[in-house]
Amino acid sequence: AHDNYPADVKDLFVFQRTASWCVPRMDQPTPNSIREKILDDGGKSTLRVEEWKNIETFYQLINEESSNKVVRDGIAQGIRAIIKDPKVADLLIPKIVFFAKRPLVMDNYYQSFNKDNVHLISDPGGVVKATETGLQTADGRHIDVDVIVSAAGFDAGRPTIEKIYGRKGIELNKSVGFTGHPKTDILAPHTVLGIHIPEFPNLYVMIGAQALNPVTNINIMCKRQSEHIAEAICRCESEGAIVEVSHESADEWTKICHKSSLDRVWSKANNYYNKNGTLPLSASYWGTVATYFDYLNEWKKNLHFNVAKNHQKNRSKL
Repeated sequence: AHDNYPADVKDLFVFQRTASWCVPRMDQPTPNSIREKILDDGGKSTLRVEEWKNIETFYQLINEESSNKVVRDGIAQGIRAIIKDPKVADLLIPKIVFFAKRPLVMDNYYQSFNKDNVHLISDPGGVVKATETGLQTADGRHIDVDVIVSAAGFDAGRPTIEKIYGRKGIELNKSVGFTGHPKTDILAPHTVLGIHIPEFPNLYVMIGAQALNPVTNINIMCKRQSEHIAEAICRCESEGAIVEVSHESADEWTKICHKSSLDRVWSKANNYYNKNGTLPLSASYWGTVATYFDYLNEWKKNLHFNVAKNHQKNRSKL
Protein backbone atom coordinates (compact mmCIF):
# COMPACT_ATOMS: atom_id res chain seq x y z
CA ALA A 1 0.00 0.00 0.00
CA HIS A 2 2.84 2.36 -0.85
CA ASP A 3 2.36 5.77 -2.44
CA ASN A 4 4.21 4.63 -5.54
CA TYR A 5 1.82 1.98 -6.81
CA PRO A 6 0.64 2.63 -10.40
CA ALA A 7 -1.84 5.47 -10.84
CA ASP A 8 -4.18 3.31 -12.93
CA VAL A 9 -4.92 0.93 -10.01
CA LYS A 10 -8.66 1.24 -9.41
CA ASP A 11 -8.71 -0.51 -6.02
CA LEU A 12 -5.98 -1.94 -3.81
CA PHE A 13 -7.00 -4.60 -1.27
CA VAL A 14 -4.65 -5.40 1.61
CA PHE A 15 -5.44 -8.82 3.11
CA GLN A 16 -4.45 -9.12 6.76
CA ARG A 17 -4.63 -12.17 9.01
CA THR A 18 -2.93 -10.62 12.03
CA ALA A 19 -1.66 -7.08 12.31
CA SER A 20 2.09 -6.54 12.43
CA TRP A 21 3.96 -3.62 13.91
CA CYS A 22 5.21 -1.30 11.19
CA VAL A 23 7.95 1.30 11.51
CA PRO A 24 9.27 3.80 8.92
CA ARG A 25 12.48 3.03 7.06
CA MET A 26 14.03 6.41 7.86
CA ASP A 27 16.08 5.91 4.71
CA GLN A 28 17.74 9.29 4.77
CA PRO A 29 21.01 10.10 2.95
CA THR A 30 24.12 8.70 4.63
CA PRO A 31 25.80 11.43 6.72
CA ASN A 32 29.27 12.50 5.61
CA SER A 33 30.73 11.43 8.97
CA ILE A 34 29.66 7.83 8.31
CA ARG A 35 30.76 8.00 4.67
CA GLU A 36 34.24 8.98 5.83
CA LYS A 37 34.37 6.04 8.25
CA ILE A 38 33.32 3.62 5.51
CA LEU A 39 36.06 4.91 3.21
CA ASP A 40 38.65 4.77 5.98
CA ASP A 41 40.58 1.48 6.19
CA GLY A 42 39.60 0.82 9.79
CA GLY A 43 36.27 2.57 9.65
CA LYS A 44 34.17 -0.49 8.92
CA SER A 45 35.34 -2.17 12.12
CA THR A 46 34.53 0.98 14.09
CA LEU A 47 31.03 1.08 12.63
CA ARG A 48 30.49 -2.59 13.51
CA VAL A 49 31.43 -1.91 17.12
CA GLU A 50 29.02 1.04 17.22
CA GLU A 51 26.29 -1.10 15.64
CA TRP A 52 26.96 -3.84 18.19
CA LYS A 53 26.41 -1.37 21.04
CA ASN A 54 23.15 -0.20 19.44
CA ILE A 55 21.98 -3.80 19.09
CA GLU A 56 22.68 -4.52 22.76
CA THR A 57 20.67 -1.46 23.79
CA PHE A 58 17.79 -2.39 21.49
CA TYR A 59 17.81 -5.97 22.80
CA GLN A 60 17.36 -4.75 26.37
CA LEU A 61 14.67 -2.29 25.28
CA ILE A 62 12.36 -4.79 23.60
CA ASN A 63 12.76 -7.52 26.25
CA GLU A 64 11.95 -5.30 29.22
CA GLU A 65 8.16 -5.25 29.54
CA SER A 66 7.73 -1.63 30.64
CA SER A 67 10.05 -0.37 27.87
CA ASN A 68 8.33 -2.57 25.30
CA LYS A 69 4.96 -1.18 26.37
CA VAL A 70 6.22 2.37 25.89
CA VAL A 71 7.23 1.47 22.32
CA ARG A 72 3.89 -0.25 21.63
CA ASP A 73 1.84 2.59 23.04
CA GLY A 74 3.83 5.14 21.07
CA ILE A 75 3.35 3.33 17.75
CA ALA A 76 -0.35 2.71 18.48
CA GLN A 77 -0.84 6.39 19.26
CA GLY A 78 0.84 7.27 15.98
CA ILE A 79 -1.39 4.87 14.04
CA ARG A 80 -4.54 6.42 15.50
CA ALA A 81 -3.22 9.90 14.73
CA ILE A 82 -2.52 9.01 11.09
CA ILE A 83 -5.54 6.91 10.08
CA LYS A 84 -8.81 8.79 9.79
CA ASP A 85 -11.12 5.79 10.27
CA PRO A 86 -10.90 4.63 13.94
CA LYS A 87 -12.14 1.12 13.05
CA VAL A 88 -9.39 0.66 10.48
CA ALA A 89 -6.83 2.01 12.94
CA ASP A 90 -7.92 -0.52 15.59
CA LEU A 91 -7.61 -3.39 13.09
CA LEU A 92 -4.07 -2.29 12.19
CA ILE A 93 -2.83 -2.11 15.79
CA PRO A 94 -1.25 -5.47 16.71
CA LYS A 95 -2.35 -7.39 19.79
CA ILE A 96 1.14 -8.75 20.42
CA VAL A 97 4.21 -7.24 22.07
CA PHE A 98 6.59 -5.30 19.86
CA PHE A 99 9.06 -7.51 17.95
CA ALA A 100 7.37 -10.78 18.97
CA LYS A 101 7.05 -10.99 15.19
CA ARG A 102 9.46 -9.21 12.87
CA PRO A 103 8.13 -5.67 12.29
CA LEU A 104 7.42 -4.37 8.82
CA VAL A 105 9.76 -1.57 7.76
CA MET A 106 8.29 0.76 5.16
CA ASP A 107 7.32 4.36 4.62
CA ASN A 108 3.74 5.64 4.26
CA TYR A 109 2.10 2.30 5.07
CA TYR A 110 -0.50 3.65 7.47
CA GLN A 111 -1.04 6.83 5.44
CA SER A 112 -2.09 4.69 2.48
CA PHE A 113 -5.24 3.54 4.27
CA ASN A 114 -6.63 7.07 4.13
CA LYS A 115 -6.99 6.76 0.36
CA ASP A 116 -10.45 5.99 -0.97
CA ASN A 117 -9.20 3.16 -3.19
CA VAL A 118 -7.16 1.32 -0.51
CA HIS A 119 -9.19 -1.26 1.43
CA LEU A 120 -8.17 -3.35 4.45
CA ILE A 121 -9.54 -6.90 4.42
CA SER A 122 -8.86 -8.21 7.92
CA ASP A 123 -9.74 -11.80 8.84
CA PRO A 124 -7.98 -13.87 11.56
CA GLY A 125 -8.58 -16.95 9.42
CA GLY A 126 -6.75 -15.42 6.50
CA VAL A 127 -7.17 -16.22 2.83
CA VAL A 128 -8.43 -19.77 2.39
CA LYS A 129 -8.96 -20.01 -1.34
CA ALA A 130 -7.94 -18.50 -4.65
CA THR A 131 -10.67 -18.63 -7.28
CA GLU A 132 -10.77 -17.86 -10.98
CA THR A 133 -11.74 -14.28 -10.22
CA GLY A 134 -10.17 -13.45 -6.86
CA LEU A 135 -9.62 -14.46 -3.24
CA GLN A 136 -11.88 -15.86 -0.53
CA THR A 137 -11.32 -15.30 3.18
CA ALA A 138 -12.18 -17.62 6.06
CA ASP A 139 -15.26 -15.59 6.99
CA GLY A 140 -16.74 -16.18 3.52
CA ARG A 141 -15.98 -12.88 1.81
CA HIS A 142 -14.91 -13.01 -1.82
CA ILE A 143 -12.95 -10.16 -3.37
CA ASP A 144 -12.62 -9.95 -7.15
CA VAL A 145 -9.11 -8.95 -8.20
CA ASP A 146 -7.06 -8.87 -11.40
CA VAL A 147 -3.58 -9.25 -9.87
CA ILE A 148 -2.47 -11.05 -6.68
CA VAL A 149 0.76 -10.05 -4.93
CA SER A 150 1.60 -12.84 -2.48
CA ALA A 151 3.34 -11.90 0.77
CA ALA A 152 2.74 -15.07 2.75
CA GLY A 153 6.16 -15.14 4.43
CA PHE A 154 8.99 -17.64 4.26
CA ASP A 155 10.45 -20.59 6.11
CA ALA A 156 13.75 -19.38 7.53
CA GLY A 157 16.49 -21.59 8.88
CA ARG A 158 15.55 -24.87 7.23
CA PRO A 159 18.59 -26.79 5.93
CA THR A 160 18.76 -27.18 2.17
CA ILE A 161 21.60 -29.72 2.03
CA GLU A 162 20.48 -33.28 2.63
CA LYS A 163 22.13 -36.65 3.13
CA ILE A 164 25.10 -35.60 5.26
CA TYR A 165 25.90 -38.34 7.76
CA GLY A 166 28.19 -38.46 10.77
CA ARG A 167 29.30 -41.26 13.02
CA LYS A 168 26.84 -44.11 13.58
CA GLY A 169 24.91 -43.02 10.48
CA ILE A 170 23.41 -39.99 12.22
CA GLU A 171 21.88 -37.53 9.75
CA LEU A 172 22.93 -33.89 10.02
CA ASN A 173 19.45 -32.45 9.46
CA LYS A 174 18.08 -34.37 12.43
CA SER A 175 20.94 -33.20 14.63
CA VAL A 176 20.21 -29.55 13.85
CA GLY A 177 16.48 -29.94 14.32
CA PHE A 178 14.79 -31.07 11.11
CA THR A 179 13.67 -34.46 9.87
CA GLY A 180 13.35 -33.50 6.22
CA HIS A 181 9.83 -34.93 6.10
CA PRO A 182 6.58 -33.06 6.94
CA LYS A 183 7.28 -29.44 7.73
CA THR A 184 5.53 -29.76 11.07
CA ASP A 185 7.82 -32.61 12.12
CA ILE A 186 10.54 -30.59 13.83
CA LEU A 187 12.99 -31.82 16.43
CA ALA A 188 15.05 -30.00 19.03
CA PRO A 189 18.51 -28.99 17.76
CA HIS A 190 21.42 -30.59 19.60
CA THR A 191 24.64 -28.60 19.18
CA VAL A 192 27.38 -26.80 21.06
CA LEU A 193 27.33 -23.05 20.44
CA GLY A 194 25.34 -23.71 17.27
CA ILE A 195 28.67 -24.54 15.61
CA HIS A 196 29.71 -28.02 16.75
CA ILE A 197 27.53 -31.13 16.53
CA PRO A 198 28.09 -34.45 18.34
CA GLU A 199 29.11 -37.32 16.04
CA PHE A 200 30.25 -34.86 13.34
CA PRO A 201 33.98 -34.36 13.98
CA ASN A 202 35.64 -31.38 12.32
CA LEU A 203 32.33 -30.11 10.95
CA TYR A 204 31.55 -26.46 11.62
CA VAL A 205 28.17 -24.77 11.07
CA MET A 206 27.86 -20.99 10.85
CA ILE A 207 24.72 -18.98 11.67
CA GLY A 208 22.90 -22.18 12.52
CA ALA A 209 20.41 -23.26 15.14
CA GLN A 210 21.24 -22.42 18.77
CA ALA A 211 23.63 -19.65 17.74
CA LEU A 212 21.84 -16.31 17.54
CA ASN A 213 18.79 -14.32 18.53
CA PRO A 214 16.58 -12.42 16.04
CA VAL A 215 18.27 -9.04 16.58
CA THR A 216 21.81 -10.27 16.00
CA ASN A 217 23.88 -8.44 13.40
CA ILE A 218 24.82 -11.21 10.98
CA ASN A 219 28.07 -9.54 9.89
CA ILE A 220 29.32 -9.34 13.47
CA MET A 221 28.30 -12.94 14.16
CA CYS A 222 29.92 -14.26 10.96
CA LYS A 223 33.18 -12.50 11.78
CA ARG A 224 33.37 -13.86 15.32
CA GLN A 225 32.30 -17.40 14.42
CA SER A 226 34.78 -17.55 11.53
CA GLU A 227 37.57 -16.46 13.91
CA HIS A 228 36.51 -19.17 16.35
CA ILE A 229 36.51 -21.83 13.61
CA ALA A 230 39.87 -20.69 12.23
CA GLU A 231 41.44 -20.86 15.70
CA ALA A 232 40.09 -24.38 16.21
CA ILE A 233 41.40 -25.57 12.83
CA CYS A 234 44.84 -24.05 13.46
CA ARG A 235 45.11 -25.83 16.80
CA CYS A 236 44.04 -29.10 15.23
CA GLU A 237 46.72 -28.78 12.58
CA SER A 238 49.45 -27.83 15.05
CA GLU A 239 48.58 -30.49 17.63
CA GLY A 240 47.46 -33.30 15.34
CA ALA A 241 43.96 -33.49 16.79
CA ILE A 242 40.33 -33.28 15.77
CA VAL A 243 37.43 -31.30 17.20
CA GLU A 244 34.55 -33.43 18.32
CA VAL A 245 32.10 -32.39 21.02
CA SER A 246 30.34 -34.78 23.36
CA HIS A 247 26.60 -35.35 23.68
CA GLU A 248 26.87 -34.14 27.27
CA SER A 249 28.26 -30.81 26.06
CA ALA A 250 25.39 -30.46 23.59
CA ASP A 251 22.91 -31.28 26.36
CA GLU A 252 24.41 -28.51 28.48
CA TRP A 253 24.30 -25.96 25.67
CA THR A 254 20.69 -26.88 24.92
CA LYS A 255 19.82 -26.20 28.57
CA ILE A 256 21.57 -22.83 28.35
CA CYS A 257 19.60 -21.98 25.19
CA HIS A 258 16.31 -22.91 26.85
CA LYS A 259 17.11 -20.85 29.93
CA SER A 260 18.05 -17.87 27.76
CA SER A 261 14.60 -17.98 26.12
CA LEU A 262 12.58 -17.46 29.29
CA ASP A 263 10.49 -14.27 29.21
CA ARG A 264 12.03 -13.18 25.92
CA VAL A 265 9.74 -11.27 23.59
CA TRP A 266 9.95 -13.92 20.84
CA SER A 267 8.44 -16.58 23.10
CA LYS A 268 5.21 -14.60 23.46
CA ALA A 269 3.73 -15.27 20.03
CA ASN A 270 3.79 -17.80 17.23
CA ASN A 271 6.27 -16.54 14.65
CA TYR A 272 8.79 -17.70 12.10
CA TYR A 273 11.50 -17.67 14.77
CA ASN A 274 9.77 -20.59 16.51
CA LYS A 275 8.12 -22.04 13.39
CA ASN A 276 4.66 -20.93 14.51
CA GLY A 277 5.13 -22.47 17.93
CA THR A 278 6.31 -25.89 16.73
CA LEU A 279 10.02 -25.35 17.39
CA PRO A 280 11.30 -25.72 20.98
CA LEU A 281 12.56 -22.56 22.64
CA SER A 282 15.96 -24.23 22.98
CA ALA A 283 16.35 -24.08 19.19
CA SER A 284 18.03 -20.66 19.41
CA TYR A 285 20.33 -18.86 21.79
CA TRP A 286 18.18 -15.96 22.95
CA GLY A 287 20.77 -14.11 25.02
CA THR A 288 22.71 -11.08 23.87
CA VAL A 289 25.50 -11.12 21.32
CA ALA A 290 27.96 -10.15 24.06
CA THR A 291 27.07 -13.11 26.28
CA TYR A 292 27.26 -15.47 23.30
CA PHE A 293 30.77 -14.20 22.58
CA ASP A 294 31.62 -14.81 26.24
CA TYR A 295 30.65 -18.45 25.77
CA LEU A 296 32.87 -18.65 22.68
CA ASN A 297 35.80 -17.30 24.68
CA GLU A 298 35.10 -19.71 27.53
CA TRP A 299 34.99 -22.63 25.09
CA LYS A 300 38.40 -21.68 23.69
CA LYS A 301 39.89 -21.25 27.16
CA ASN A 302 38.68 -24.66 28.35
CA LEU A 303 39.47 -26.54 25.14
CA HIS A 304 41.86 -29.44 25.62
CA PHE A 305 43.27 -31.77 22.98
CA ASN A 306 44.14 -35.37 23.73
CA VAL A 307 46.81 -36.19 21.17
CA ALA A 308 47.56 -39.82 20.34
CA LYS A 309 49.03 -41.72 17.43
CA ASN A 310 45.59 -42.62 16.14
CA HIS A 311 44.21 -39.18 15.42
CA GLN A 312 40.73 -40.57 14.84
CA LYS A 313 40.49 -41.20 18.57
CA ASN A 314 41.53 -37.71 19.57
CA ARG A 315 38.72 -35.62 20.96
CA SER A 316 38.44 -32.07 22.20
CA LYS A 317 36.02 -31.63 25.05
CA LEU A 318 33.98 -28.66 26.20
